[in-house]
This record gives sequence, structure tokens and C-alpha cells, in this order.
Amino acid sequence: YRKTVMKRMVSLHKLKPGDLIKKEDIGFKRVSNVTSESPKLSQIVGKKLISDLDNEDMITRNHFRCTCWALLVVRSNSSRLPGKAFIDVAGMPALNHLIERLKQARSVDKIIVCTTDLSEDNSIEDLALSAGVECYRGENENVLSRMVGALGDNDVDVALRITGDDILVDPSYIDIGLDHHLSTNSEYSDLKDLPSGTEVEFFDADLLRNIYKLGENTDGTEYLTFYITRNKDQFNIS
Repeated sequence: YRKTVMKRMVSLHKLKPGDLIKKEDIGFKRVSNVTSESPKLSQIVGKKLISDLDNEDMITRNHFRCTCWALLVVRSNSSRLPGKAFIDVAGMPALNHLIERLKQARSVDKIIVCTTDLSEDNSIEDLALSAGVECYRGENENVLSRMVGALGDNDVDVALRITGDDILVDPSYIDIGLDHHLSTNSEYSDLKDLPSGTEVEFFDADLLRNIYKLGENTDGTEYLTFYITRNKDQFNIS
């Protein structure tokens, strides 16, 4: 009931691409057949529009330019298949295939390989740099710490999380998934209905930072999704 009667953020007049949205441009009204939440003011005020907004159009984050970084989480140590990042697939290491597929996603602004600070992962850093992408190194057992460290204090809207196992990610579905994440004003979205090996997840960068800051127990951050889905009443997820 709450979601159906809640007022949504709308434009108070016609705006065009290139306009910077201000608080005075924003109003609230009930919008039929919509259950998604409105964006936070901090996510849109001062942002430049990339598409038209008519009077009383509902405002969503895909009306604005979004910065999306792909965080590729990988390490050499694996109990099931050690060194899997370097397994030869059609004449190229598996990790290289994944990086090259991510480069084809139009919506991804930067790719960062997130690995551990263990010496055994020096080779992963070497591969990342040779493939023309950045590498961030951090705690072995704390994936969330590595992701947040890679983001730093940069102005990033969405973090795309990919594990090193998923070498068949589809660049087109990444673009479609990000558009869905923004158009529904979600904090977390996943593509887990796709076949295994092709799935990715979208996290608002601020959501990752807040979980990292407030979390009292860092165990199990490799399975960060479980924390989100088990507490889904606390987040906007899709």
C-alpha cells in the first residue's frame, strides 16, 4: 500500500538535455503504476540531464549521466581450481577474456581488477596492467574492503561487481542492467537469472561505502549479495 500511494519525484516544468537540475525544478505527486522509489536529492541536484523531461514526468537516475566502474574481483588462491584466472581458453588466459568483454560495455567508464596484497597475486596485477586496466590490491579475506578501496573517494555512482569466474559476461546485458538499475532508482540490482558465468551485480557506490563503514562483522564479505538479500527490506533492490 505504501508504495502505491507514495508521492514520487517529478519535474515541475519541461527540461532539456544539458540543463542542470535544481531543487526548484523538483516536485512530488502520485504516479500511477509505479512502485519504484524516488532517487535521493543528492543523486540528482546539480546533475546534467542527458534526456528530455516534460512537465510532471517522474524523475529517475537514467535521465542523468552516470559514472559506472567495473570492479573485477579475483585472486589466485582457490580450493576448487587454483590459478583459474590463467587457464588457457582459446589461446588467452581466462581473465583476459573477461577484461576484453567488459571493455565492450558502453556504460562502463573504468575497469579495475581487485585482487589481494599477497605475493601470489603479483601475476594478476601484471596481467591487469598489460591488458590496459587498473589494479587495486587489498585484504585477502575482505572483498568489500577491496571494492571500497578501489572506489576511493572518487565521484562514482554505480559499482559493477564481477567475479573472476564469470568470463562470459555479456556487454549488452551489462548496459541493459545498468539502465534498469538507474530507471528503477535501485541501490542494488542483479542479473542472476542469466546463465551461470554471465551474471553481474550493480551496487550504488554509496551503498558499498555505508555497509563497509557500519558493518561490525567483516566475515563473509566474499558473499556480499547475501547480506543485501537477507536484509532486502532495508534497501531498494531489483
